[in-house]
Amino acid sequence: MTSDHEKLREITRVPIPALDGVSIPGAVEATERAGQTAFVADINALPIKVESDETDETYTALGFVFGEPIDKLFREARLPDGWKKSATDHDMWSHIVDATGVVRVEVFYKAAFYDRRAFMRLAEPPTS
Repeated sequence: MTSDHEKLREITRVPIPALDGVSIPGAVEATERAGQTAFVADINALPIKVESDETDETYTALGFVFGEPIDKLFREARLPDGWKKSATDHDMWSHIVDATGVVRVEVFYKAAFYDRRAFMRLAEPPTS
């Protein structure tokens, strides 16, 4: 007879040591760090989801170009000329900065296997 844990492993095809009572200190945090590193390194991928009051047109007006989905969370994309992705000190948040270094977009990416999600939103305009 197959246990529920074995069934879940078969369905998800992801090894989940915690289901067997095994704790791996720092494992989730390491996954989040790795997710941020991979996101920032891949200059041609952005989240599909944008904040509810924003649309793709909000971003294309700034010079973003969107392509086909890569997976359920990300799609091919090109940043405006001179813009780049930048890691923050929080593993689930990254920035897209313009050519002058001003944060223009904030990107959330939770890479944890149990709650993987991503979205982006325009940053608040800098105050003088």
